Amino acid sequence: METANIQQAMAIYRLSDALIPTAVVGNVVLLTPENEDVIPINDQLQLCWSSFESQCVSRFDVHKSLKGWELCGQQLYTYLARNSLSPIELSTTTKVDFMDEVNAIKSMIIDKQGKKIVAARTSSIEKRVHADTLWDSYKALCNQYPKAFVFMLFDPIQGSWMGATPERLISWDQGDARIMSLAGTLTQAQSDWTGKERNEQSVTSRFIREKVLELGIEPNETEVKELKMGNIRHLVSDWYFPLERTRLHGLINRLHPTPAVGGYPQEWAVDWILNHEGFDRGLYAGFIGVETANFASYHVVLRCCEIGSNGFVMFAGCGVNADSDPETEWEETSAKMQLISAYL
Repeated sequence: METANIQQAMAIYRLSDALIPTAVVGNVVLLTPENEDVIPINDQLQLCWSSFESQCVSRFDVHKSLKGWELCGQQLYTYLARNSLSPIELSTTTKVDFMDEVNAIKSMIIDKQGKKIVAARTSSIEKRVHADTLWDSYKALCNQYPKAFVFMLFDPIQGSWMGATPERLISWDQGDARIMSLAGTLTQAQSDWTGKERNEQSVTSRFIREKVLELGIEPNETEVKELKMGNIRHLVSDWYFPLERTRLHGLINRLHPTPAVGGYPQEWAVDWILNHEGFDRGLYAGFIGVETANFASYHVVLRCCEIGSNGFVMFAGCGVNADSDPETEWEETSAKMQLISAYL
């Protein structure tokens, strides 16, 4: 177990459907797959997160925990007064490069090399960022998306991030687990669902069932419904099953990254992304959440941006399969970025 001591880390998060946020300050403990289940979990909510490609989970060694809007706002200003934001590279994926990537993935899938790869891109906003900027953005995201997990994270390893993610990776409550299968996207202006989006969602559902069955557990799936967030909507279903607490982290390791953010088959898709995408996803498409001995709630990091003193870098992706249209995928990622860019 390693503890990051470059500087203190800080996070502010608001759970889905919660009314007030929580701020935590402390050092970052890195947990490997070998030791994460032997680290004691107590009754205090502990914030954990992992990047898209990392095999380690980061967790706070909490020195201070505060609740409420006023106290969390004060903590943000205090933290940034002592730990100034650093500038970041303001990268933006060109439309030509993104559409070339979509076409390359589509060709592989038509050639039967796999079922799906999630193509992602970046877009930047250049502006001076300070505590006022971030606090106003954070409050706006909480107000606009009451059912999302809304967070700001200042991590000496992963950098500084903000997001409002609707997708639950897994929740666990005293022996009962629930996994969200969210995939397939349309804007509010688009017509009804097509085979392309339904195929995306079914691939993710098939993957979830396979991973739970590997544990010898038969899960039950709800019917597929719509989940709306701002100007976009998704296809979503939920899987329910019993799960022992000691098997929770092992299942998370099997699930992450799911086909909703990586692709299917999992190893093939993730390997292609890491070797061809052209940028580091960082925390985007990773996961973040909280847990105690009797409760856990983890979300996939979507609708997010990296924070720098000089601006923001937003991330968004789309599932590419044999029926994908590059222009439509570009428009989809633009719509997803607007869900957070409107409040930066």
